[in-house]
Amino acid sequence: MGLEAIHLVSGALYADLGLLFGAPLFAMVLAKPHAEPLQRGTLAVLAVTGLCLSLAGFALTAAAMGGTSVIEMDPDLFTFVVTGTAVGWAFLVRLAALVLILVSTAISTSSTTTRPILVVTLAAVSVASQAWSGHAAASDGAAGLVRLAGDIAHLLTASVWLGALVILLRRLLAKLPQDEEHRIRTWQMLASFGSVGTIVVATLILTGLLNAAFLLRPVDLRLLPSTQYGQLLLLKLTLFGVMLGLAALNRFRLSPALARADKASNGSAAVLALRVSVGLEFTLAGAILLLVGWLGTLEPTFGG
Repeated sequence: MGLEAIHLVSGALYADLGLLFGAPLFAMVLAKPHAEPLQRGTLAVLAVTGLCLSLAGFALTAAAMGGTSVIEMDPDLFTFVVTGTAVGWAFLVRLAALVLILVSTAISTSSTTTRPILVVTLAAVSVASQAWSGHAAASDGAAGLVRLAGDIAHLLTASVWLGALVILLRRLLAKLPQDEEHRIRTWQMLASFGSVGTIVVATLILTGLLNAAFLLRPVDLRLLPSTQYGQLLLLKLTLFGVMLGLAALNRFRLSPALARADKASNGSAAVLALRVSVGLEFTLAGAILLLVGWLGTLEPTFGG
């Protein structure tokens, strides 16, 4: 049960921190002024959830390292993992960043945060700290720094995609277009994401290839289907490919259809199609995050 719990908690933490960084970045920076800003209560809930998941995930990981349960874990072991390992220090940095986000939302005088750059920066730190929980942290020297930088870029970029999907879904699910202005603003939000989508996809592919170059040898590629790690990695890549297809459909077919809609329909049919497409894209993103949490606990060994 321990490893299964770590898989779930890790995936949930990736999702939570991804939303905490990606959603406000898209709503308050990339899509401004077309997107509504996030309520500070929403940011506070995400920060508290991140704190709880971080504590639970770290306790489960420390217990697994000691070959025991969380209840039976030696306090000295927990202290050592916190203060004597890189993953422990990354955990402490993450907690500090999340607490500061809570403080920022608590002292805000409006219903929406008045410190978007501060929140986004602290959330970026919390997302980046997760890189020390993955395989990249096992490398030393210059290679280790390159792997960590690649993982951090991968995590931050994936968070932008995830956060944008949530903001777009919130807009699409709120109501069908009631007037021309609503339709235009919805299309402008989609266009805002489309303008950065190419950069997001390119960064994910490049950093993914970088990580694969460190993990896999050419001879390992043919062995991928025969190992659990390889099977999960192939499943993740397949889901990512489907997400790319949906993103292309949204950008080149459904969004232009919304832009071309006449005033009589206000793009209702296009919005309904976008709801389905973006909803599927978000569901696939959630599945990928669970797989990422699982892959992070497995050793990429292929024999030979």
